[in-house]
Amino acid sequence: MNKKILRLAAGSLAYAALLCGAPKPVFGQPLSVINTPIVEFLSSLRDQGIAVIFSSELVPDSLLIVSEPESGEPLDQLVEILSAHDLVLQRGPRRSWLIVRSADSSEDQQDRNSVQESPLFQVPILENIVVSASRYAFARDTAASTSYIDRLQLDSAPVLGDDALRTIHSLPGVTSSGLTARSNIRGGVSNESLILLDGVRLYSPFHLKDFESLFGSISPRIVEQIEVHAGGHPVNFGDRMSAVINMQSVIPAEPRRHEVSISTLTSSVLSSGRFSEDRGEWLTSVRRGNLDVLIDAANSDVGTPQYADFYTRLGYQFRNESMIGFGLLTLNDKITLRDGGKADASANYEDAYIWLNYEHDIGRQLRGKYLFSHTQTTAQRDGRMSDVEVVQGFLREAKDFDVNTLRGDWTLTSDGDGLWSFGVEASFASADYDYDFSRVFTVPIQLPAYLGLSNPGQSVLAMKNRRQAAYLNHRRQLGEAVIVEAGVRWDSQSQLNAQQTSPRLSILWDLGDRATLRASMGQYYQSQGIDEIQVNDGVNNLFPAQRAEHAILSFEYAIGSATSLRAEVYEKRIRNPRPRFENLVNRVSLLPELLPDRVLLVPERARAAGIELSVESDLDDWRWWLSFSRVSVQDYFDNRWMRRSWEEPWSSKGGFIWSGMRWTASTALTVRAGWPISPLRLDGSTLVLSDYNQESFETFKSVDVRAARRIDVKHGSMEAYVEINNVFNFSNPCCIDYALQRNSAGVVQGLNADIDEWLPAIPVFGFLWEF
Repeated sequence: MNKKILRLAAGSLAYAALLCGAPKPVFGQPLSVINTPIVEFLSSLRDQGIAVIFSSELVPDSLLIVSEPESGEPLDQLVEILSAHDLVLQRGPRRSWLIVRSADSSEDQQDRNSVQESPLFQVPILENIVVSASRYAFARDTAASTSYIDRLQLDSAPVLGDDALRTIHSLPGVTSSGLTARSNIRGGVSNESLILLDGVRLYSPFHLKDFESLFGSISPRIVEQIEVHAGGHPVNFGDRMSAVINMQSVIPAEPRRHEVSISTLTSSVLSSGRFSEDRGEWLTSVRRGNLDVLIDAANSDVGTPQYADFYTRLGYQFRNESMIGFGLLTLNDKITLRDGGKADASANYEDAYIWLNYEHDIGRQLRGKYLFSHTQTTAQRDGRMSDVEVVQGFLREAKDFDVNTLRGDWTLTSDGDGLWSFGVEASFASADYDYDFSRVFTVPIQLPAYLGLSNPGQSVLAMKNRRQAAYLNHRRQLGEAVIVEAGVRWDSQSQLNAQQTSPRLSILWDLGDRATLRASMGQYYQSQGIDEIQVNDGVNNLFPAQRAEHAILSFEYAIGSATSLRAEVYEKRIRNPRPRFENLVNRVSLLPELLPDRVLLVPERARAAGIELSVESDLDDWRWWLSFSRVSVQDYFDNRWMRRSWEEPWSSKGGFIWSGMRWTASTALTVRAGWPISPLRLDGSTLVLSDYNQESFETFKSVDVRAARRIDVKHGSMEAYVEINNVFNFSNPCCIDYALQRNSAGVVQGLNADIDEWLPAIPVFGFLWEF
C-alpha cells in the first residue's frame, strides 16, 4: 500500500501560492463616447478580447450612446450604455456575452410568448437539439442513457487536475474512486468504454497509466462537448460493450484567440483562430503537469512524475461545403516514483495519434465522412520492490503498439423514407511485448479455491491483428409521436478468426408536449485488442469477444421551461466476461503485479441492473443538478453471485454552477456506499482470505468547490480561481494496509491492520489569461 500516491496530487501549498500570482488589471481612460454609435464601442471591446454577440435589429448602426458611463470597467460601461435603450447583457456560450431586450420590454415579452408557442421549444430540456435543413425530428437522439457535458461544465465545474475525462464522474451510473481519472460506467470494467476525440479512438488517454492513471490527457480547454452513452449506443459505435465517451473539440469562432493558464497542477498555452475568409480554422494546445515541480519544492522523496500533452487541429471548408481536417495528439510521460524503500518504479510512455478526415456532399441527400488515423504507443517500465515482510521481486516491461485505421460513414436523407446511415471500418494493428519478471512471496496468502493466482514470467510476444466492421442503420418517424431506429453491426478479427453480429433497436415516443419515453435494446460485443494482452500477469493469448445485452427504459419530463426530470431503469447481462486480475487488498500500489494479493477472477457471466433518478435545471445565472442511483453489479462464479469490487449499491450526486457578471462559483457533492473489501485474517502464521468482497467500507463523502473571479485587463481578460477537492476533508477509507507482528525470534504473532484513505482536502490555485 502506498499512502504517498494517495497524496501525490496535494503537492506543496507554499509553492502553489507563488503560482497563483496574477498581474493587476490596467484600464484605459476613454474619451467622451456620447453620441457615438454603440457598434463602435462594441468593436473596441472585441479588440480587447471581449466577445459580444448581438443582432443588427437590436443594435443598428444608428443606435447611439446617450450618456457618459460612470463605471470604469468595460463590461460595466456597456451595461450602463445598453440600459438606456431597454437592452441588457447576458452570459453567452464560450465566455461570450449576448445583448438581448430587457425583461420589462413589451417587445421582448411578445418575443418570449411567440417562442413558448413554437412547437420547436416544447421538447424536454435534456434533448440535444440540432436543427438542420428542417430535419429536426431526425436530429433528436433516440437512444436512452445519453448525457452531455457542455462548455459551462467544462469551464466551471470543480474537477481535480484540469481534466476533461474527470468531468463525467458527476453523471449518474459513473463510479470512480476519486483518485483515478478512469471510470466504471454502469458496472463495466474501465476498459469497456470507447473513448473518442473528433471521431478518433483513444486507446489509453491517461497520464501515469500504470500508477492509478491519476489524470486524463485531454485538456478541457480544447473540448466543446462530451457526449456520454452509458448504454444502448447506436451501431456506428462498436467494439466496446459498456459505454461511449465521445469528445468534440472546440471550433474557433474568433479570428484570433489565445490563452495562458497556470495552476498548482498544470500549465498550458492555447491558440486558436480562423483564416481565409473564415473558411479555415486552427486550434493548438500545449500542456504539462506540475507535480514534479511541487514535489521538488516540498523536498519530498516521492519521485519525479513528469507528463505533458500536445494537441493541434487544422481544418478548411471549401466553397462546395466539403471539409478537410488534420489532427495530432501526443502524450509524453517520464515517471519515477518511490514508496519509502518498499517499492521503486519508473516508466516512460509515448503515445501519438495522427489523423486526416474529409467530409463532403454526394448529390443533394447523401453526405460522406472519411477518416484515416495512425496510432503509436510505447511503454517502458522498470520495477523493484524490497518489502521483505511480504514479497521480493522485480519487474521489467517493454510494449509497442501500432494501429492504422480507415473509416467511412455515409448519411442518406429522404423525405419519404426516413434517414439511412451506413459505414465501414478496417484497422491493421501490431503489438510487441518483452517482459522480464521475477518475484518471491515470503508470506503468501491462502486464497479460496475459486480465486486463481497471477503467474507472470519472462515472455517475448509479437502479434498482428486485422479488424473489420460494417453497420447499417435506419431511422424513421411513425406518425406524429414515434421515431424508431433499428440497426445491425458486423465485426470481425483476424487473430482469432472470429466475427460477431449485433442487432440494436431504439424507440422514442413523445407523450405530449413535456414528456418523452425512450427504450433501447440490443447486443454489444467487445473483442480483446492485441494491446490488451495481460502479459504482466502471465497470459500470452487472446480471449474470445465478450457479449453484453442491454435493455434500457428512460422517461423524461420537462418541468417548466428550465427544469427536467429523468428516470431510467436498465439491465445489462454479460454472457462471457473476460478473465481479469485484481489486487484484493492493496488497491493502490506502484507495482500491483508483484503483490501476493494479486488474483485471477474467471466469472462465468456477469450482470448489472439499476435505476437512476435525476433532475437538472438551467436558469439564467444558475444551473443545478441532483441524481440518485440504486444498482447491483455482480459476477457469477463458485456457483453464486458476488459483488464486483467497484459496486456502489446506492449513490447520490449533486451540484450547482452560478455565473455572475464577474464571479463564478460551483459545487459538486458525492455521497455513496463504500466499495466492497476482502479482509485478511491470520491463521497461525498464515495469511488467509476467507471470501471475496463480502464486507464493505464506510460511506464515501466528498464536497468539491470552485470559485473564480474575472477581470478585464488591457489585453483581454484574466480569471483567478481556487478549487478544493474534498473541502471538508472527509475520511474516506479505500484500502487496508496489513503488517505482520513478529517476536524477537522472527515468529509471526499477530497482524496489524491500518486503514488508508482516498484523497484528503486538496486545494488548487490558478489563473487563466485570455486575449
